[in-house]
Amino acid sequence: PLLGKQKAKSSDESPKHDASPSRGSGSTSPLATGSGLRRCLRNTSACIIQLVRRSSALTCELLKRIVLQVMQWWLIMTAVLVWQSVDLLMNVQELYGFKIVISGGTWHVDVPEKFEGIPPQLVMFSVYSFCALVVVYVLSFLSIVMQVFTHCSLQVLRCNMFVAGSAMVSLPRDVSIQVLLLPMVYGILAAKNVTITWSHMTRNYPPAVTCFGRSDDEMKALLLEDYESNFALADMYEAWALYCFGQMVAKVLQPDLRKKIRLDVVKAFESLLLIDVSVFVLVCAVGAYYSIALTWFKWRLGFDVCQPYKFVCSLRPYLLGANWCSSSIAIYNLFTIEHKFSSLTTMRNFGPNLKFWSIKIMVLVSFWMALLVVILRDFWHLTTEQSQLLDASFRIYVMALVALLNLKAWWPWSAWYKNVDKEETYRRDARLSLTEGLLPLTEVGVRHVPPGTISLVQHLFQLTSKEAANWTEVEKMIKALPDDKLDQALWRGSQLGWTVSSKARHRRPMSELPLEERQEALCEHLQGFYPEV
Repeated sequence: PLLGKQKAKSSDESPKHDASPSRGSGSTSPLATGSGLRRCLRNTSACIIQLVRRSSALTCELLKRIVLQVMQWWLIMTAVLVWQSVDLLMNVQELYGFKIVISGGTWHVDVPEKFEGIPPQLVMFSVYSFCALVVVYVLSFLSIVMQVFTHCSLQVLRCNMFVAGSAMVSLPRDVSIQVLLLPMVYGILAAKNVTITWSHMTRNYPPAVTCFGRSDDEMKALLLEDYESNFALADMYEAWALYCFGQMVAKVLQPDLRKKIRLDVVKAFESLLLIDVSVFVLVCAVGAYYSIALTWFKWRLGFDVCQPYKFVCSLRPYLLGANWCSSSIAIYNLFTIEHKFSSLTTMRNFGPNLKFWSIKIMVLVSFWMALLVVILRDFWHLTTEQSQLLDASFRIYVMALVALLNLKAWWPWSAWYKNVDKEETYRRDARLSLTEGLLPLTEVGVRHVPPGTISLVQHLFQLTSKEAANWTEVEKMIKALPDDKLDQALWRGSQLGWTVSSKARHRRPMSELPLEERQEALCEHLQGFYPEV
């Protein structure tokens, strides 16, 4: 009975136990709600953290690419040159006391009393050379900005800005910027020499010279070496710009020359074209390092190398003569190239007239101005310091003229930039295809089998490109052909029906030749397409 009561009790309680969930089926316990909310928050926070990490990684990568492509060498060099010029102009006003006086709608430069012993025309000529320096910087900077703007605008139109280094200027524009920077480099170094000559003539030396307690003669000798070192450094950059210009001329001429002569001859022409300019660069580099080293030892270490080692300083006149000879040869080389290849289409599109003139003016002024100054010094009865001041000031005015010529000569929207870009892209793709087993068209008949020959042999004998490029394998294939396969190859090669010499008759159709003679004829025909076989 007790067991029956317990079963009845459990059966009575079971509906109540089952009914409670049905009544509360529409509600959720607070514990379950809290755990689900925490899980959702954890997933959301993890997703946000992962998104932030990925976006930060992508942002860093993008910033690296942008910084790498924006901070290019020419931008850094331009910033340094601008900073040097601003610092020089501030030192000129502070150290020498020149003032610009404006009165009645006119202005003039107030010359300090310390310049009274110098001819006033020469003083004003040197003072206004700094105005010419500002013109040089404005024109050169404008030309460089136009080059970069043209390149970047083309990349934006192609929708690949900052992709795969596309923001970095192309090869022809890079060479153009190197040439456009030349007046800025030469102008700032010539302006420094103007201030050095002012210090000579006024005995107003900069603090960097007077801080070691040197005598007046020692400071004058030190500044004279600094004067020569500045021009030597300017000549070295000028020689480098000339070398880059010669390389660009060779690349401009290469498409037309490749159509007329073999590629190995074209490469030999390029090496001969640049050999004189390379010697010019080498001589200028040796002269610049030589002058800078002597000046540095005396200025920073207080050690005059010429005193214990006199043979070291005896090299100076030889380097000067080497500079004159190499510059003359380089000018003659440029003059010859300009006139010998003026009839070529690529040369006409290049517009060489103003480009060559700007380069020739630079080289002539750099290495022949000293001779002209000696003549003017004797004619106008100038002292050595006055002739040096005239030389340095005149070169700045020449740089202004060159910067004006460069603005037109290196016009950034000329068609030759695009042509050289296409040629460089083609040559780069050809080199890549050569590494993959394909052959560039630029090397037809020189070292590799022409692509047309390979495709013909593949069509005749169903060979791979590697097998078709090997004449020995092709010859073995022809020698092993049976009669029907040989006739089939001759039909495909449009050789059947030709009349050739035979042992039996002087002239007879190829279809009537024996098997061996047909094989020999086909070998002779195809062998002519293979180089150096």
